[in-house]
Amino acid sequence: MGAEHLAERSRLSAGAAAALAKGLERIGDVQLRDGRVHFHRYAGSAGLELLQCRSQRQRRPGGLRPGPVRLIPEKHGSGRVLMSYATKVYHDFLAGKPLDRTHVSAWQNFQISRVFLDLGFEVDVIHFEDQDYEPAGSYDVIFDIVSNLGRLADRQNPETKKILFPMFAHWSVHNLRSYIRHRSLAERRGTAIAPKRLLKPNDSVERADYVLCKGGEFGRSTYAYSPTPVTPLTQPRPHAIDEFIERDHDRCRKNFIWIGGSSAVHKGLDLVLEAFAARPDLELTVLGKVTEEGPFCEVYRSELFESGNVRAVGWVDTLSPQFRSICANAIGLV
Repeated sequence: MGAEHLAERSRLSAGAAAALAKGLERIGDVQLRDGRVHFHRYAGSAGLELLQCRSQRQRRPGGLRPGPVRLIPEKHGSGRVLMSYATKVYHDFLAGKPLDRTHVSAWQNFQISRVFLDLGFEVDVIHFEDQDYEPAGSYDVIFDIVSNLGRLADRQNPETKKILFPMFAHWSVHNLRSYIRHRSLAERRGTAIAPKRLLKPNDSVERADYVLCKGGEFGRSTYAYSPTPVTPLTQPRPHAIDEFIERDHDRCRKNFIWIGGSSAVHKGLDLVLEAFAARPDLELTVLGKVTEEGPFCEVYRSELFESGNVRAVGWVDTLSPQFRSICANAIGLV
């Protein structure tokens, strides 16, 4: 996002607009080399003692979600920001826990708030699935990653700047592709599995003043229908392993790894398992939360747990010796 364009369309000064534009570009270029780093090492002008957190939790399906958080900058004066992202990372900091290493999103979440704090904005953070939060007062900026932008903007004045930083392809494409993949599985296996990761239809793109997309051309293209320009950002590059892992290529040439979070069908694990079932000379190690997806595991029980060339390990800490060992015995990722 160009600083001149940002300043022209906002109430920010030229200097603040330039800093924000530079900061937003920096979000996509951080390297998570040490998942054990704590807040105070990267907080910049906002020390840990300046972070205030409401001691409340919100109920959600499957448990409780950490409640909203307020981040206070050392130097005030720029205004207020409402971030619809996630709050767990800040609750963890306050509890003395290190940065979550299971997904780059935790770092990215924190880095975005840090940009605004360094610019002097007070930042309120809510969870992106929180549909009940009622903004207290007015905000200068609303920052959202999925579907909260329109609902929150309705409660603000027209001058509030609205930034969409989507985590997925547009909901219409995302949901359509997911249904197509699940339908294909049903036709191949004779049973249907309900999609786990559908997005709520929303008008966030239509309400946004800025759309910032990380990732590749495909994801950006799903938002191209909108007259709001889509600004590409560099995909974050986390590093779980800093040192080169020595391996015996002749010994592990036929060994592969599949790693992923939830929604195994959306991420193609069904096709991978069927491919390896047809190639018993190849070996596959499956890492991630797939073992927690009961219906999927039932349909693919034979491939996952009873075949001789597939090993379902489950979730593994990517900074652990176990993960290094698994990588050292595989030629690559699927």
